[in-house]
Amino acid sequence: MNAKKGKTADRLLYLLTVLLLAALIGLTAALITAFRRNSDLPEDFDLLAVTADRTGAATDISGCLLPEFAGLTVGGSRYAIVGAENAMRELCGTVYPALSEALEEGAVREGTDAEWRAFTEEENSVYLRWHTELPDAAAALFASEDGTGVGAGTGGGYHSEIFVIPYARGGNTAAAALRSEDGGVRILTVTMPKTILAGEDLMRFAGSFRHYLYAFDFRESGERIQPVVTDRVSASCILMTRGTAAFLLDSAAEQNAVLSLFGLNPDKLLSSRTETDGGTSYVESRGEVYVGASSLVYRSTSENGVGLESLIGYGEDAGLAGYVQAALKLFEGIRSVNQWLAGGDAGLMLTGVYASGGEVRMTFSYAFDNLLIAADSPAYSVSFEDGRLREASLYTLAVRNQGSREDIPSGSWFYRWMEAARGVPDRIDLVYPTDYVSESVPPRWAGE
Repeated sequence: MNAKKGKTADRLLYLLTVLLLAALIGLTAALITAFRRNSDLPEDFDLLAVTADRTGAATDISGCLLPEFAGLTVGGSRYAIVGAENAMRELCGTVYPALSEALEEGAVREGTDAEWRAFTEEENSVYLRWHTELPDAAAALFASEDGTGVGAGTGGGYHSEIFVIPYARGGNTAAAALRSEDGGVRILTVTMPKTILAGEDLMRFAGSFRHYLYAFDFRESGERIQPVVTDRVSASCILMTRGTAAFLLDSAAEQNAVLSLFGLNPDKLLSSRTETDGGTSYVESRGEVYVGASSLVYRSTSENGVGLESLIGYGEDAGLAGYVQAALKLFEGIRSVNQWLAGGDAGLMLTGVYASGGEVRMTFSYAFDNLLIAADSPAYSVSFEDGRLREASLYTLAVRNQGSREDIPSGSWFYRWMEAARGVPDRIDLVYPTDYVSESVPPRWAGE
């Protein structure tokens, strides 16, 4: 480890002092932006567009689209997955081929609240709920082997929750129900010559991942039904540090590397000035990069901006999947300069998209082990126009896995507390609260 890395590690260890646990910051509606309410997706923005670079290597973007909650009902017994990224990925890989097939080949009709409730009583089913609303085509990202969605089916709507009913023993008909943020329900049925997902598959999954499963039940929450974990949950603890963008001010090499990522030539800067808030702006003819205590902001000038071609290897006919991939490529480039600028041990979860004409805007949140971190601001925001990056903003938060775990009270306990204190919650989630002073931060339940 060179001197700089040693210095970085020391700062991460000693910047924090144990004073008090910061107040729980719930998951706000602004962070969980519904796709359909904020998107106007024309046909040319296809989530299934090929995401291969010049070498033909595909980039897996499915990790930032994982469900927030999964509930399996196997033979009438209910098991939940909360967090547990590896288990969630495996479940999606098991379930999504059937859902993708239903979206591509199945018959679809409008459903009712009563039919949605009936799905909660099925003897065998999978229920998935996302951090935000997604296009139906997101299912294809898990249905394909490489995680790009290439060659898988597509759907034309949006969903934030789904049920998938596996094929009955000896039968070849499956069903699914999709529910959008506004409460709309669609019912899908598909008949295939061979079984893609059977009850036995769910039973095998439950047996293989039993250590990641918790009991849960469905509860009435106003006009909606939501899943509530009835067991205590074991979750990892993390350490959080903000102010890590300031590390760039101590390293000319890292400054230059970040500037180069955004297409700025460090040797041809027009100016480098200190702002009133203590941050520094680096200005070049093609754009500007601002470095603050906990923020890294890029803005292009005039017709300049980082092109999709340089990020993903192609620019023509890039679908929405290509834009997501481009955003992640840039994020990973920053991580390669210094991982503590871009989450550390945390990853990203896509939490908002707007796409119209040639403009695409996306926001991401930090997540650790598939649980969102309720940070002070979105982790990462990017804006593209006509295939070129116009703006990017990164909240530089460093997360370190402490290697310890803590038992969290059940979701049903928190649900009852919310109900008594504030009324029936519309939704509860397990999230990491913002806490920059404790050396070990477990997740906590938050409600809306």
